[in-house]
Amino acid sequence: MNNLVKHENYFNADVLLINPKFFRENFEAILETCKFIHEKNYSYYEQDVLNYLFSEKYLKLPYRFNEMVRNIRDFDPKPHYLEKAIYHFAGAKPDLNTDDIFNKLYFKYFLKTPWATVDMFGNINKALEKTFGQILNDSRNMLLHVTNLLSERRRAFFVDENSREAAKQIFAIKPEETVIYLAEGGEMLVKRMNENKGKVLLFVLAGNYWHVRNFLLRQNFIEGTDFINGFLFLSERQGFKINFDSKPIVQAI
Repeated sequence: MNNLVKHENYFNADVLLINPKFFRENFEAILETCKFIHEKNYSYYEQDVLNYLFSEKYLKLPYRFNEMVRNIRDFDPKPHYLEKAIYHFAGAKPDLNTDDIFNKLYFKYFLKTPWATVDMFGNINKALEKTFGQILNDSRNMLLHVTNLLSERRRAFFVDENSREAAKQIFAIKPEETVIYLAEGGEMLVKRMNENKGKVLLFVLAGNYWHVRNFLLRQNFIEGTDFINGFLFLSERQGFKINFDSKPIVQAI
């Protein structure tokens, strides 16, 4: 807040024990500060209002009264374990994996709330239908797009040396098809791609796909036209683990 509040005094306001009398007594000051925070375009709204007014007038409590689940997951060594604390799920919404101790804790208390109703199961069903429908449609669209591309382009592969034999077997790579190896470097990759511009679709099966993707985009190649993520075509049978994000389903509940 541009040094309006000392760093050591700034508090998180997502976990509050509300005293209505306090807010009534300070209503005018809070209202005026709301206008000030809005004019200054500060990010945290009521949190910044309360800090601006009361950052030196509150009782500081230990972290266990507001344990940020996101910070624990990002910075605390695993395995994680629960302590006697108030756990705060800001920015770390749960998913349906209840093997995770924080997800399990969340649902344990969610089931005690008025929102845990019969309708909740209907919401889960709708969210699953929407999610899997989107995945299926995206997969079909991609398959159709690649099929059409390969009617006018040849296949080419960018492969890690360690994955050479696996890629040949999984994709049934023929001797006459172009295979570029990661060890040949980016310069060789760009050279071979430019030589075959508009003639090949490159399946990337090497290293960190997003690193390779960004490199190729900087060289003016087009994702989905000049190159594609080859890992999208692999299944668990080929050792490619599928991660399903169920957070949108929890939000739909």
